[in-house]
Amino acid sequence: MLAARDTPPVSLHPLYLPDGVIAADALVGTWVDVNDSSDSPDVLQVTRDGAHRLTISFSTDDGSVTGWGYATAIDGVTFVDMGAPMEAWQGARPFPTLPVHLFARYRIVADTLFLDFVTEDDWVARLSDRPGLAVRQDTTDPEHSSLTYSAVLLTPPTPQLRALVHELLHADGVEWKTLTLARRETETR
Repeated sequence: MLAARDTPPVSLHPLYLPDGVIAADALVGTWVDVNDSSDSPDVLQVTRDGAHRLTISFSTDDGSVTGWGYATAIDGVTFVDMGAPMEAWQGARPFPTLPVHLFARYRIVADTLFLDFVTEDDWVARLSDRPGLAVRQDTTDPEHSSLTYSAVLLTPPTPQLRALVHELLHADGVEWKTLTLARRETETR
């Protein structure tokens, strides 16, 4: 799995607009991290919860989070946005101090899911001249008070967040990290 520093930044607001959600049938299933050769690899479980709403569970050795998700598109590029109630983040690392959303661009090729996201450092660098759009959120691990995590918190409302992502899709030199997952072999679509 990716190091905490290489995870998607969190956002106060969702990337999707209520009238801009799209069906994400191809995302439904169980996905396993192809770069995790341990006995208990990281798993992403996606199920349908209505016409467009998804239930998304992500399990790692550090804990698991289950929440809701929606797919959306910006300039024809598909993204998945996941939110979860605060109690769902218990045991997650890093532990957010506010209700947040995570989002990633996604592509599916055959039975491989690619989740791409802009690194926290790239968000901070690109927004450094726009005060208040990205702030560092330092949190203390609830189980180990000596451990502190730092994460980037994106603060723009949804329309402005979508505009920023649109900029990144067309900008040169953006560092996208990719998490590659394979559909669990026992599943068929």
